[in-house]
Amino acid sequence: MATFDAPTSGLQRRSPSSSRNWARMVMTSGISRQPLISIILPTLNCAHIIDKALTSILTQTFRDFEVILADGGSADGTLNHAIQHLASAGVTVRAIISAGAGIYASMNEALQLARGDWVYFIGSDDRLMADDTLEQISGHLIKASQHVVHGDIWVERPGYVFGGAFPLSRLMLKNFSHQAAFYRLQTFRRHGLRLNEKYRIYADWDMNLRLSALGPFLYVPQVIASFGCDGLSANHSDALFMADKEANVIDYYGWRAFLLLSLDRLALGCRCRPHPLKSSLFLISRIVRSPLHRLRRTMAGGQGRSAG
Repeated sequence: MATFDAPTSGLQRRSPSSSRNWARMVMTSGISRQPLISIILPTLNCAHIIDKALTSILTQTFRDFEVILADGGSADGTLNHAIQHLASAGVTVRAIISAGAGIYASMNEALQLARGDWVYFIGSDDRLMADDTLEQISGHLIKASQHVVHGDIWVERPGYVFGGAFPLSRLMLKNFSHQAAFYRLQTFRRHGLRLNEKYRIYADWDMNLRLSALGPFLYVPQVIASFGCDGLSANHSDALFMADKEANVIDYYGWRAFLLLSLDRLALGCRCRPHPLKSSLFLISRIVRSPLHRLRRTMAGGQGRSAG
């Protein structure tokens, strides 16, 4: 079992039962209540870079949140350092140590602890963009009926804003950053959703595709966070996810995938392994697309003659 030297007298420990094969410990400090937002911050030996994330949280003018530190077994004092900073500022902080777990396994464990209406994931090298970021977005969260509310991010290197709305046609080609997104916690629990831990880098992309099948997202034109470029997702790809992506979308959307996406858009950017659905996909696409294409051409020609 992992051990922890609590930096504050108000920190309590508990060791819940778990079927996981890694050491697991949960600690809490602060007021036990349901906040609007649960901020989940994965950590692993990042004491040298975590201060900008912590500072951006502590300086928020909106305070109806809790912080859950999802630590993978740091050996550099990351957890002590983070809890000390957060708890001393009066922030409700909960920490879970999943020693030896991967990042998405740790995030899944943290999701089980979350109590907020909405969940927000931020990396240890990221930061909330402004002191009033949560205050600005909170009004949208309170009113939203969607499963996901997302905005934009600032990419630190080379320096540009990335975001905009992400319908399925765009989400197939590019993921939006989880640092810009707020997820309704009840959606995860109602549908039994977890980040797919077999994907080393893009489990969040897979989850976004899965959630998009439940309904459209709410896009808010606000820069939510500054995205650090030192994390795993910024410097690596995920061949397994890219190979599975097409089949996953068909699984999540069912027959709607064929109506919402053309074949080339569905397959674009995917290095697909052969699978039984491939030939069916080509066949159905030909059957559906050919008459629709002819109809569009006929209508376009008729409009052109009318204009002449």
